Amino acid sequence: MFEAGRQYTFLLTFGLDGEEIAFSIPTVNGFNTDAMVYAPWMCGHPIKGYTTARYSNAGLEDLCWTTQNIAEGTATETTYPDQTAGERGYYYAEGEAAAACQELGPEWSVPDNSNWSALISAFGALAGGIGTSGTTPVLQSAWNNSATLGGGYSKGWDFWGTQGIWWSSDINLVVNQYFVNWRSSGWEPIVDCGFGMCHYTVRCVRKQ
Repeated sequence: MFEAGRQYTFLLTFGLDGEEIAFSIPTVNGFNTDAMVYAPWMCGHPIKGYTTARYSNAGLEDLCWTTQNIAEGTATETTYPDQTAGERGYYYAEGEAAAACQELGPEWSVPDNSNWSALISAFGALAGGIGTSGTTPVLQSAWNNSATLGGGYSKGWDFWGTQGIWWSSDINLVVNQYFVNWRSSGWEPIVDCGFGMCHYTVRCVRKQ
């Protein structure tokens, strides 16, 4: 393929998710695009178009989080009423969230209660909510952001633009799935969906 004494130029093209790298080698017959290599994905790079971040606070060091609500797989509702479908993620019923995160790859899962508790502790769960414990701008913009707060459904739709409500992977003894809720006054306690008819948004995590 290579000829002695000839100078070659390599053109690298990165995939949208930072995973695939294709390179072409100009030859006398044009471009050869047969060679493909794969680079390891790293947190901080997009995954399927979703931004990601890893937080250095205690209990979070080995987790990578999506910093946007996802819109993947099968969801009971794909949009909040009178809004654009998927604009702030899909709205998943109990049991649907795990499969949605798997759409990002087998390493991805729904955060459990311990993950959420670490996040809440790191961000400052008391007065002021997110951003009160010296958190960086990326933390604040990823969570305390009216443009991403999609509300949810529990006996009716509510809280568009004012609350973020995300599923946990844990369930209680009567098989009601837990969720976590952020509003302007700060993080709410982690509680379960006792109604059994909740449709909430999803963020995903993976071990680093």
